[in-house]
Amino acid sequence: MNEQPAGVRIAPPYRFEIGPLLQPGTNRLMIEVTNTLVNAEPDFYSRYATQEPSGLLGPVRLRWAAAP
Repeated sequence: MNEQPAGVRIAPPYRFEIGPLLQPGTNRLMIEVTNTLVNAEPDFYSRYATQEPSGLLGPVRLRWAAAP
């Protein structure tokens, strides 16, 4: 968020608290998704194993909650 890392998640839930990273005015959100090369470069075992879908599969949502 605004060139500052919000964190890394390798398993659900993929949620981040970005409130402290927000600035007054316009903000910039960048999402980086990495994956394995199993689909691009299958090895002997992956040829026979079913691969689950991966990557950014759902909608990205920003939720705002007012401070108490």
